[in-house]
Amino acid sequence: MKKSFIVWTLVLCSLISYSQIKISFSTGMNVSNLTEDLVTQYGFDTFREAYIDAGGSATSEVKNSVRIGFYLAALADIPLNESVFIRSGLKYMNTGDSYFFKTDDVVLQSSSGSETDEKYKFRQRLSYLSIPLNMGKSLSKKIGIYGGVTPSINVGNIVKINYFEEDGDKVKQKWEKDDNPVDARGVVMFLNGGMNYFFIGDKVDYFIDFGFNYALSSVYDDPDAESIFKEANAWNIDLGFGIRL
Repeated sequence: MKKSFIVWTLVLCSLISYSQIKISFSTGMNVSNLTEDLVTQYGFDTFREAYIDAGGSATSEVKNSVRIGFYLAALADIPLNESVFIRSGLKYMNTGDSYFFKTDDVVLQSSSGSETDEKYKFRQRLSYLSIPLNMGKSLSKKIGIYGGVTPSINVGNIVKINYFEEDGDKVKQKWEKDDNPVDARGVVMFLNGGMNYFFIGDKVDYFIDFGFNYALSSVYDDPDAESIFKEANAWNIDLGFGIRL
């Protein structure tokens, strides 16, 4: 699979010499989640119980939340006719999950004086270097849609948990980061699709990018992990901004 990535990259480099090919660069945020709730397997619910037993306060149960991440992409649109094109290139993205419970041991205060219980959080982050293999269609000069598959190599697999530390008369949130004890699948195939809305310029076009990605297999592949990890697919939604040359 890695050799295929290299070959496809070389093909793209040879194709971009044609003037009709459009090159785009985009970045933005993504919102992701896993299809399985792994809070018990990672022991975060046990952490909450231990925190209470040690005298801490928990004002909510452990909840599953979406994870906020980001993506970067450099893509080429290769036209097949006036409205249909092939899109490919390189994309870096991350996905994962997030769990939390609230505590009134640390309280956030807004500028208006309102108060909110803080949260203890546990997050998984899986990072990928991907090559989208998409077909697209221009519905008009301003709107384009695309879809296909995105083979993705895992380049990062970590877990993070936050904690709070006093700093004078303030309390700061900090994070501990560690390698995930559960092995990630080396290559994951994502089904993807999306839409671009363009702001046409004289030399450079700007666009808004909206996309959806869904893993066609589990993002984990660890023979020593519980079976539920083998059922944990991932999805994420991209929302970003870019330029097209």
